[in-house]
Amino acid sequence: MKKKILALLLALAMALSLMACTGGTPDPTKAPDPSKDPGTEDTQKPDAPSGDKIDINVIAAEYGQNTKKWWADFQDEFNKTYENINLVVEVVSWNDIYTVVNTRITGKNAPDILNIDVFADYQADDLLLPAKDYVSEETYAKFYEAFLDQSVVDGTVWAIPDLASARAMYYNKDILDQAGVDVPTTWEELTAACKAIKEKCPDVYPWGIDMTTDEGQAAFAYYIWNNGSDFTDADGNWILNDPKNVEAVEYAVGLVKDGYTNTDPANETRYNLQDLFGAGKLAMMIGPNSIPTYIADNYAKANTPKEEQINYAFAAIDPESCALVLEYPERDRKNLAGLRELREAHPGLRLVLSVGGWEHSRHFSDAASTARRSTFTVSVMQFTALGWGEKMMGLPAFMQIMVL
Repeated sequence: MKKKILALLLALAMALSLMACTGGTPDPTKAPDPSKDPGTEDTQKPDAPSGDKIDINVIAAEYGQNTKKWWADFQDEFNKTYENINLVVEVVSWNDIYTVVNTRITGKNAPDILNIDVFADYQADDLLLPAKDYVSEETYAKFYEAFLDQSVVDGTVWAIPDLASARAMYYNKDILDQAGVDVPTTWEELTAACKAIKEKCPDVYPWGIDMTTDEGQAAFAYYIWNNGSDFTDADGNWILNDPKNVEAVEYAVGLVKDGYTNTDPANETRYNLQDLFGAGKLAMMIGPNSIPTYIADNYAKANTPKEEQINYAFAAIDPESCALVLEYPERDRKNLAGLRELREAHPGLRLVLSVGGWEHSRHFSDAASTARRSTFTVSVMQFTALGWGEKMMGLPAFMQIMVL
């Protein structure tokens, strides 16, 4: 009997299929029938005797420094809410997750739910359940079709997404100013900027590059996409050795050889780069949209006394225009005006505006889309023009963002 895995592409599976996570508090009455095992196809666990618990084992990929804590908190809260379920989440780094999962499968100890990026081999081995078998129609309808399309094999969706991130180039404005260069927009300008930074700021790495297996496909994509190429052609055929891809890789390797990057890109992951950037030791890098929050939480706030910080929540993203908007305009304008006056009286005060939250994060991917990102960017600029500046957005004074 073959165990079927709810192997979801980057999937927060239990939040989607085991509890109502549409913004409200989980309702214990909506817990799954404990007599049914979502991890098997042709067998079902017998009804659990009164007092017994159903075990649900999850393997989740480690996305960042806070992933383990997030899952640990989620596991504790879930198990408190659903007393008939024993949820156990194992967080594994991207470097090890395939080895761990394959070893578990070989040992007939496959997880019930898998949070991973590539699943074709598991589908080919008949280890997965179709997504519609365990996701409610209401939840399924909320997913963007484009995100589901990437999980289709032979006309069936085998996985559901739990997140999508927008990548951007981040730069330290103070370092660029010190080196006397503008923000680069081409490879030639980037090379020239790196050269100037290396000469005038010898203690700083000009460019951050991650060549590890942690997220190798993304690091590869940054360069080939910027060179007008891709992993496959229009017909879906692999073109990894396309001349444009070779040129892109040679350019990236050239930056390393010329001493313009961090010293050990084969072992230094994106997390190392984020720390270097936050510490002011790295001038430029490409990374996910979580970097501003990470920098604000771990570096920008590190030197600011708690009594000098105010976090104001929440701003939202308008679902129609994808512009930054206030959640409750009348109330928020009054509050923000008061905070602005407070900061004028106390120049060292750091004001952090949180965008999103549980209710308003669902439109981040829309705002990051090619068609809408300029609207969102302009709305942020207009908001900061009201006098809040970069500090209001929770960013260190030296940092700005250029959306690609």
